[in-house]
Amino acid sequence: MNDTPLGVKIISILYYLNGSVSIIFGFLFLVAAKFLTKGALALIVFGIGAIVGVILIIVGIFSIFLGRCLWVGKSWARIIVIIFSGLGVLGSLGPLLVGGFFMLVPLAMHGAILGYLLASKEAKEYFQKS
Repeated sequence: MNDTPLGVKIISILYYLNGSVSIIFGFLFLVAAKFLTKGALALIVFGIGAIVGVILIIVGIFSIFLGRCLWVGKSWARIIVIIFSGLGVLGSLGPLLVGGFFMLVPLAMHGAILGYLLASKEAKEYFQKS
């Protein structure tokens, strides 16, 4: 029987989706860097595109791994997600303060994840078991 709390499952699925999208965009950067570059700057554009693509693929793999570790209750994964969400909240505040209201969605998402993982008794108990 899987006793993973619903909130943890939702956060894990968000990490799975984020990782999948990052991997897809990473491969798209690699393909675009290979086929869309011509002329004198082709090598520079290819290099930058390849670097961005590889970084996105690595981030995507880590995100999926982190989502899986959350799902199975690894307490270190909870700590990493709390840190990432805290950084996400802080990163959303700057643009929001200068009129970037588009940052309300990531601010709310990171704030909800942060609040849930820090304050939910159910989540705390789940991660203490492992």
